[in-house]
Amino acid sequence: MKAGMKYYPERLGFLFCKKKGMTACKRAFDKIGVDIAMNIIRRCIPPSDNHPILHHVIRHAPDLEDDIGQYYPDAVFLRDTNGHTLSQVKFCTKWRRGKRTF
Repeated sequence: MKAGMKYYPERLGFLFCKKKGMTACKRAFDKIGVDIAMNIIRRCIPPSDNHPILHHVIRHAPDLEDDIGQYYPDAVFLRDTNGHTLSQVKFCTKWRRGKRTF
């Protein structure tokens, strides 16, 4: 994961890439538990680094939002590389998946 963050920080070290329909993050949560997995993730992606991790969670693994959000509370206020806030990303993601009606 450290190598992934070094060479691909915009992808958060491939943490949310899916293999067989499951992200690496979800696999780690299931295998070693949320607390241990989040301690490892926080060592590689410290909350003080200002990576928009919650934006990636909403886009790629929305079911993990609560688990990861409690470890990165300040990430709610960050903007992604396109300048979008977290609420804009949530709206757009739900709209694209057909869960948002007008």
